[in-house]
Amino acid sequence: MKVSASITLLFSLFIWRFLKFKDYYLRKFKDRLYVVYFIVAFGMSSWLLSEIIGVPLDYYLIHESRVEPTKTIDCEIVSYTRKKKDKVTYRFKGELYNHYMVIPDERVTDVSQKYMVRLRVKPTLFEAYYVESIKLVKL
Repeated sequence: MKVSASITLLFSLFIWRFLKFKDYYLRKFKDRLYVVYFIVAFGMSSWLLSEIIGVPLDYYLIHESRVEPTKTIDCEIVSYTRKKKDKVTYRFKGELYNHYMVIPDERVTDVSQKYMVRLRVKPTLFEAYYVESIKLVKL
């Protein structure tokens, strides 16, 4: 949402500038290096603007979630890896998420059969959730 808003805003600004300085841009777009520069600058500007938009939006979502009651949701573990750090992949609302967690029992061979991920979340706007805690609990 943040990225699409920033791309729309920058694209509108570009159209306005293009219509204002049409002859200049028609000459400049014949140069391939300028086109590559324009694409890179447009991408970087979109990313930067989306991050700037994201700060107050994230703060607002966290602030609004304070009035909502906390929900506890148990999620199934889809996969896990035990390399340098234990990483658990779980399913929440149909999407897969990764999280680094400490699996307490080193002898457990199938974590998905003996554990589940417990989330404490608060709903916010736009079908988003503010996650208060993530725990690994035994079944």
